[in-house]
Amino acid sequence: DGAYFQVVNLLPQSPQPSVICLLGTEDGTLWIGTENSGIFHLSGDKLTQLELPKAGHNFNVYEIQESQDGGIWFGTSHGILRWLNDKIEHIRATKNFQQRFCTDGNRNVWLLDNGLKRLDATVATNYPLISGVLPSRVRSMYCDPDGTFWFGTDMGKENALISLQDGMIAKYERSPGPAGFVSVAFRDSTG
Repeated sequence: DGAYFQVVNLLPQSPQPSVICLLGTEDGTLWIGTENSGIFHLSGDKLTQLELPKAGHNFNVYEIQESQDGGIWFGTSHGILRWLNDKIEHIRATKNFQQRFCTDGNRNVWLLDNGLKRLDATVATNYPLISGVLPSRVRSMYCDPDGTFWFGTDMGKENALISLQDGMIAKYERSPGPAGFVSVAFRDSTG
């Protein structure tokens, strides 16, 4: 509540797993992605750990997003998963096990995989580019309310922030100095 904190033990009888990502949904549920302990779902006072067929709880979760149909999407070490109607399903395998994706203002799910593709469409949808080239791999991905996609690259000394709006790509190179990368991007209340 901004003043008081309550400790939630994800695994009461074990050391606590590292939390990699969180998603608070409109219904007040908190989804928790962890390292080597999978997905946790906190609704009110009820904490549940989801289990994957063949993988159990031993997997990493790198990304969590909510789509317009209320589905919860997970980027994991076992590919991309979706929780919908109280069950989890495997959507697709990925070449990059730390695959990043994001949701746009309409809560459509977009994936960077040999181009920008809408993942939750019934028919594969590619985002058309007018100019520039998208990176093959990113450390972070965000779509702001204006429909601009932001990509934080993971290319060593060439790390940059890249924007894509209306098919046009702009690249913002980092200043000289020690290596670094954009690991997360969000628009604040001032825009």
